[in-house]
Amino acid sequence: MFDIWSLAKERLQSAKQRLPDSEREEDRGRPHEAHVVMCGNKSCGKTTLVQRLLEVNENPRPTVALEYTFGRSVRNSVKELGHFWELGGGALLANLLSVPLSTKTIEVASLVIVLDLSRPELLWSTMEALLKAATRRVDEVLRELNRTNPSEHDLLFQRAAQRVGTHRVGPSFVSVFFDQVYGNAQSK
Repeated sequence: MFDIWSLAKERLQSAKQRLPDSEREEDRGRPHEAHVVMCGNKSCGKTTLVQRLLEVNENPRPTVALEYTFGRSVRNSVKELGHFWELGGGALLANLLSVPLSTKTIEVASLVIVLDLSRPELLWSTMEALLKAATRRVDEVLRELNRTNPSEHDLLFQRAAQRVGTHRVGPSFVSVFFDQVYGNAQSK
């Protein structure tokens, strides 16, 4: 059986080994933060996934608009803080992505799209609408960051290139994925 948690731990360890010692030393004492934005159809499992990650044993309730929760831990004297944002209502409320995706959080933000496989007729339209909304928002944030703080904008791309390689860094990380999915598709 495939164990995704073991794979995640393995990748985390390999990423830590790739970091230069000076970078690891400078991070000590500072909290490590991550902003995770969960979006998808209604009743597809977003809240259940967040509760499982945070080891909360409660009955999930429907998400109203945009909900926030957090989790924190201390490992090896390093404070870790996870900010979890759940976007309810599928693509209808995608304009609320402007709250969790900002110039202050863009470098440590991840978008998780949860799709309900029991409703295949909604898979493509939901994924496409959410990816387009996320692309728009990331592009807005990057333009704003470039306008207000060009050096931070450039530093963001340098750090991204160190993490994922220069072949994957473009104007918008979401658009790189989006282009791979839709790039050669032609409407009929």
